[in-house]
Amino acid sequence: MNCSVEDENIVDGLCIDCFLEGKKIAELPHHVDLSKCVNCGDYLVKNNWVKSIESEVITNVVLNTVKVVPTSKIVKVTPIIEKHDERTFVIVMKIDISIRGSIRSAESSTIVRIKNSMCKRCSRQLGNYYEAIIQIRSGKRKFCKDLYGETITWIKNVVEARAKTNHQLFISKIQHVPGGLDVYISSSSLGKSIARKISDMYNVEMKESASLIGSTPDGREIHRTTFLVRIPNYRRGDIILHNNHACKLDSIGPIGIQAIDLSNFHKFLIKKSTTPSVKIIAETEEIAEAVVVSVSSNEIQILHPRDYSILDVRIPPDSQIGEKVKVIEIDRELFYVP
Repeated sequence: MNCSVEDENIVDGLCIDCFLEGKKIAELPHHVDLSKCVNCGDYLVKNNWVKSIESEVITNVVLNTVKVVPTSKIVKVTPIIEKHDERTFVIVMKIDISIRGSIRSAESSTIVRIKNSMCKRCSRQLGNYYEAIIQIRSGKRKFCKDLYGETITWIKNVVEARAKTNHQLFISKIQHVPGGLDVYISSSSLGKSIARKISDMYNVEMKESASLIGSTPDGREIHRTTFLVRIPNYRRGDIILHNNHACKLDSIGPIGIQAIDLSNFHKFLIKKSTTPSVKIIAETEEIAEAVVVSVSSNEIQILHPRDYSILDVRIPPDSQIGEKVKVIEIDRELFYVP
């Protein structure tokens, strides 16, 4: 020991103070460059584009550049950030280190320069990059506004959720085309997953076709894939004919159609193998509203929506009946639609 002071904490044969003599406890570089995407505002940190609060990302990026004396570790950092202009910050850091259990403090400063850049995702998105097209077609039945909006919202939610863990996933564009819509997706695997879920929702088959569009620098082939899903003519809420009974189509799933018999309100399943034979007798838009006159345990009296005559109509037990109800007329008989 140079100072002849007895100390249990010896570093390279020296007490802590002698070991630190002439050394900088903590040091920052003259400046630190931080790339920021001009389109989405993400920051490039350790080769990854991340969303972050500006002060937090500046602190973390600068912290990664701190050099401290050997055998020590940082135990506390107190940053003070001063904004010089829109792209320049001065950050002063008070840094506490521990060396053999002894705490020492130092201050150091640096300049953080924000550099305009563009992340790979935005570059691709602005360039209309896509690997898959999901073609959704409605067949003979018009693709109504509600279904159009509902489908787009659902697809957007799926992509947004997946993009939280994979920055390269996005919708390049959505086109409303005659008979349906085309959705352009950045990832073929995500496109396939979405198309398959839509086909399951509507209980139909999905068709897939691919075309070669080029290759990567390492020779890997690049394909663009089209997924076609034809939505059936029937929709949830339609009135269908099954075994000569008027039934409401309650839900559509991968194993078949769940329906409600309007004569007795029993629910039943039409298996997937027999769904192509489903006959629509009234579309959702054709279901009318009728004013309720009175309510009993299993019947209601209503005004006929066309001629305003008073009719008795059966209802399911424990139904919550308001001032109006939905009804459908089939072969001159009026049915309550739950």
